[in-house]
Amino acid sequence: MIRTIVCAALCMTLVFLSPVHGVSLAFPPESKTYTGDYVLIDEPGRYTLENNITHAYPVGIIITSSSVILDGQGHSIRPAKTNDPSVGIWVALFDSEGKAITGVRIQNLTIQDEVTGIYLEGSDSSEFPWGKDHLSDPSVSDMLTSDRDCTVSDVTITGSRIGFSSKNLKKPVLLSSRITGNEKGIFISGGTPEIRDLVIAENTGSGIYLEKTEGGMITGCRIEGNRGPGILLDHASGIQIWNNILDN
Repeated sequence: MIRTIVCAALCMTLVFLSPVHGVSLAFPPESKTYTGDYVLIDEPGRYTLENNITHAYPVGIIITSSSVILDGQGHSIRPAKTNDPSVGIWVALFDSEGKAITGVRIQNLTIQDEVTGIYLEGSDSSEFPWGKDHLSDPSVSDMLTSDRDCTVSDVTITGSRIGFSSKNLKKPVLLSSRITGNEKGIFISGGTPEIRDLVIAENTGSGIYLEKTEGGMITGCRIEGNRGPGILLDHASGIQIWNNILDN
C-alpha cells in the first residue's frame, strides 16, 4: 500500500500524528518551544510526497520504522528558517520496540539549506539539542553490530552544513545522486559504504569523508571542485576506489 504525504507549499501538514515515544529521540526538543509540524513515519510501507515541504519543526521527516520506502516524486524539503539546528530526513537508530531500524529506502527528492540533509542516527547524536548519547547502553552496542542498512538514490542535497551523514550503519548505500554546494558533502562513520554514480562537487570542505569504515567502494563518481580533499580517509580500511573522475 502506498501512503501519500500531502504538504502545503509553506506549511507542512502532519499526516502521521502519533508522537514519538520510546525511541532514541526526544521530540519535540525540550530545549525550545514546539513551533511547527513534522512528518512521522512509524510503520513499514511505501510513502510518497505530493508537494514540497518547508518545515518549521527542526526535522522535516522522521523515520522510526524498518522497511520504509520514501519516494519524493521530485519534490523538495527545506527548513522555514536557516541557521537553526535542522535536519531534512532523520532515520532513527531504533523503533518503539527497541529494534534496530533497517531496510529504509529514500529516493527521488531534493533537500536544501539544512544543517544536515539526511541523518542516519548512530550511538551518539548529541550534536543536536534533541539527540542522545547511547554509548554506555549495552543494548545499543548489540544494535551496532546488526545488519542495519539504508539506501539513498536519485537525491540532490545542496546548501547544507553536511549533506549526508551516517553513523554506525552496517551498509550505507548512495546511488545516482548529486551532493553539491554544501560545507561537507558526505560523512560516513563506521560500516561498509557503497557509493556509486554520484556528483560530489563544489563543497567548501571535503567531498567524501570516511571514518573508521571497513571495506566498501567508491565508483563511477564525479568528485570535483571541492575545496577540501575530494576523498578523505580517516582510519578507513579496505575501501575500493576506482573508475572515478577526481579534480579537487
